[in-house]
Amino acid sequence: LSEAEHKKPHSVLQALREYYGASIGVSGERQKFLCLLQQDAESISSWESRIRNQSAQCENESFEDELMRDQFISGLASEQLRDKLIGKGHRHKDGERAK
Repeated sequence: LSEAEHKKPHSVLQALREYYGASIGVSGERQKFLCLLQQDAESISSWESRIRNQSAQCENESFEDELMRDQFISGLASEQLRDKLIGKGHRHKDGERAK
């Protein structure tokens, strides 16, 4: 790309698509997946279903279950439930509980 083309988002995206092919679409789907959060009034089953549907777009079968689990916990609205599922909260290297 020329210096002028570097300043045009559509030119950069086109060059990435040509170079990486479909993988740029998968990357976008993974980014969507990683940004998901449980909505305030969303039930646990609805939350699980929504992240399962998005994870299927990520084309990562070997890590799909692990991604599902991690994103399910990370995106939960309830900090208390999230801590219970993680197991007594996050800990620093020195063993002190994070606040």
